[in-house]
Amino acid sequence: MPRAPLATVLTLLALVGVACSANDPDPRPSDPSVGAPADDIAAVATRCTDLLNRRDAEVFTRGRDAALRVLTLSWSDDPPADDVRAALRADLTAARDAFAADLDTLRTGPQPSGWDVVLAPVENTIAGLDTRLAAVTAAAWPPADLAPGQAFAAASDDDLAAAGLAALAGRDCAVLANVAGPDPAAPAFAAAAASTCRAIADRRRTSGFAGAATRTLDLVLAVHQGKAVAPTDDDRAAVRAVRDEWQRTHDDLAAVPADDLVATEAWAAVVALASDRVAGFDRRVAALDSGDAAEIEAAFAPQALGAPGWDWAAVGLGQRDCRALRA
Repeated sequence: MPRAPLATVLTLLALVGVACSANDPDPRPSDPSVGAPADDIAAVATRCTDLLNRRDAEVFTRGRDAALRVLTLSWSDDPPADDVRAALRADLTAARDAFAADLDTLRTGPQPSGWDVVLAPVENTIAGLDTRLAAVTAAAWPPADLAPGQAFAAASDDDLAAAGLAALAGRDCAVLANVAGPDPAAPAFAAAAASTCRAIADRRRTSGFAGAATRTLDLVLAVHQGKAVAPTDDDRAAVRAVRDEWQRTHDDLAAVPADDLVATEAWAAVVALASDRVAGFDRRVAALDSGDAAEIEAAFAPQALGAPGWDWAAVGLGQRDCRALRA
């Protein structure tokens, strides 16, 4: 049967390798994800997700827009009118106070080593808002220094890895200063879906899912290279473990209430992809159990699972914990 290019398979393996660096429950000593204990990661990940779920998207957006407007106004020597200044002060103050409350929340409870890297973008955003507030309050115009700085920025993956918090890369804790919060048009859905993704991500990170998925991709690579696959008990156990996790993932996603979501078809596609993965791994389990070379080759072909991944942006979750899930 036709085979996908080897580069395609190697790319798949590389992607899973990236996921494993944050998810492997027993990483090698050189693994940058070594750092805070798993329970601490789950605790702070929950705190971050809950914080974003409660965030007022309008306050965030108006504050961010006001910060940008002050910057653009500063390019002119003409001072803004008093009513413009008053409106900017109101929006900047509301956003600044909301971020200050967020910072208090993030400093409450256990804080893993390296937590300052997560706090820094929020602190920088507060500092940037303070600078702009001072500018629109002062009589002198234009302000002397309004460099964009790092306000409303995300924590970088490199900084998180260096701090021993690679397990939080690509997750809610990394974007606390640049995500507005739940879509006001579908707040219940957004909060429930983000919390569900957080739970799935933490379960996968500590359950051995990444190692089992990597073992499965080793079989995919062997099939692609035309090698005879003689499955071991460990191979079968790994494939069953991946299959079982996909079943749990499907059940979790299917249980998310989407009554207030307009893009219901897009969410149905998210759930359907998980269902397809369950079916695909059912075929893989059956193929390994049969020992039939043709069945194994068909079930473990690189393209056998169909769609490569989820479209989280279509349901407003492109920047939330959902993006940490690998399909």
